[in-house]
Amino acid sequence: MEPRLLDLVRALAPGATVWVPSAGNSLWPVIRGGDFLLVRRCGSDALRPGDVALVEGPVSLIAHIVATVKPLSTVSIVGVPDPPALPALGRVIAVRRGQTRIALPELLRPLLHLTPRAAVILKRVPLFQALVRRIRDGRPR
Repeated sequence: MEPRLLDLVRALAPGATVWVPSAGNSLWPVIRGGDFLLVRRCGSDALRPGDVALVEGPVSLIAHIVATVKPLSTVSIVGVPDPPALPALGRVIAVRRGQTRIALPELLRPLLHLTPRAAVILKRVPLFQALVRRIRDGRPR
């Protein structure tokens, strides 16, 4: 884990914001590796199901969807759960992809909250798997 980045986020006052680089694709297509995430510092008590939370993982910072708040649990977009009881660092409120800034408004919470559940069901459907591969890769496998 990048200790300086973690220390920077931890040192922020509640409500302060910081841009954090994204390295993975576990929230693709909402967030892609190489995007930057605008994180508003808050604790787990300020998070709601469907928020994209930045949490302190065992090896790196993780931005995932909040599944439950008591206790706090987060999941990838396809429903893979993170280890339990990861410390919350903040809520992702926007994504910057190149020169484009995309807000993540609270209105998206219900959709993002349902997405991992739907993905668990849909990833069993071969036609859906092929469609996702085609969109992600630009070609069928």
